[in-house]
Amino acid sequence: MAALEEGPLRAVRAANAARALAGAREAVAASAGPTRARPHPGGVPAWEAAAAAYVPGWRPDPDG
Repeated sequence: MAALEEGPLRAVRAANAARALAGAREAVAASAGPTRARPHPGGVPAWEAAAAAYVPGWRPDPDG
């Protein structure tokens, strides 16, 4: 990481990198809204049938 290379500005570069990371994490945390998941009516067989109808040639994973 360039911020950790030796030199007189090492501490400044490391602090800037830390602030950039903190800002990116803050943006991700602020952008996530609540999500809701509900079971697919009919369970797994209905989900597999819907997926097969939507994506031709789709097959469920045999290993589960």
